[in-house]
Amino acid sequence: MCREAPATVIELEHFGVPFSRNADGTIYQRAFGGQSLDFGKGGQAVRCCAAADRTGHALLHTMMGQALKYNCTFFVEYFAMDLIMENGECRGVMAMCLEDGSIHRFRAHHVILATGVSIYISS
Repeated sequence: MCREAPATVIELEHFGVPFSRNADGTIYQRAFGGQSLDFGKGGQAVRCCAAADRTGHALLHTMMGQALKYNCTFFVEYFAMDLIMENGECRGVMAMCLEDGSIHRFRAHHVILATGVSIYISS
């Protein structure tokens, strides 16, 4: 996850996330989660890119706009139980419908699992 973070931040910026900027134009980063440097001897790590104090809100709206732009299908109120993996790549999700308890297999080209209960699938 950490190895992919810089490229992901750039991708999110290209999608339109309004990250805050430092005076030199770089993306503002702040401390988050109590991370430290040099095993606690070097102070607190500053590595969380931020969009003012509304980072989650900015990410949510930008990604929703992108999903709508590409006609993604939304499955709200489904609980992801397992990922469908083929040759090391995620190809879908096994999920339970919270309304009736039925189990569903969703196959897709791309899968984005939100931190809530929703599953966003682009096919």
